[in-house]
Amino acid sequence: MGQVHSHLTISPTSTKLAWMMHLRPCFNTAMHGTSAAFDLYFMLEQQDKRKPRGLVIGVDLKSMEPIKGAILLSNSDFTSSETREMIAKHLMGEKLNVVLSDMAPNSSGLRHLDHQIIVKLSFSVMKFSVQTLQKNGHMVCKLWDGNETNIVKETAQKFFKTVKIVKPEASRSDSAEIYVLCKDFLLDNE
Repeated sequence: MGQVHSHLTISPTSTKLAWMMHLRPCFNTAMHGTSAAFDLYFMLEQQDKRKPRGLVIGVDLKSMEPIKGAILLSNSDFTSSETREMIAKHLMGEKLNVVLSDMAPNSSGLRHLDHQIIVKLSFSVMKFSVQTLQKNGHMVCKLWDGNETNIVKETAQKFFKTVKIVKPEASRSDSAEIYVLCKDFLLDNE
């Protein structure tokens, strides 16, 4: 059985590139050197590393330039059922081993409102993860720290063995940006 890596991102280039550099050793693809933004990134690779095969699916609210070897769902909203159906079609029944979300709404400047919107996005990512991760899979989800951070963490703890709140070194110290790191999905979706 293959492994499928999922990456969900709407991010500033620096954060996106930091995640891509962190994950690059996992992905033996033609992504080297690209700075293309996309919301949803999948990679399917065989267990036999001598025979890599990959499936890359990118989803973004905006238009994207083509990336060799990738399926791009431009002008698509990850939260819509139509986009989820397109993703499922391309996955062909495979389960994911990583969901990485860097999605964030455009900031309104109203911290409390922005926090509520990103919490809603994080629950959307968590629901997607619960439906599509294989047992022992992982999820990383962007969040802006606020009064509902613990609710997101406590909900994730129902589905993952280990849940931590982390702040990457690349994130500005005055930024509310944090990530919910969830390891070892407890359910078996097979």
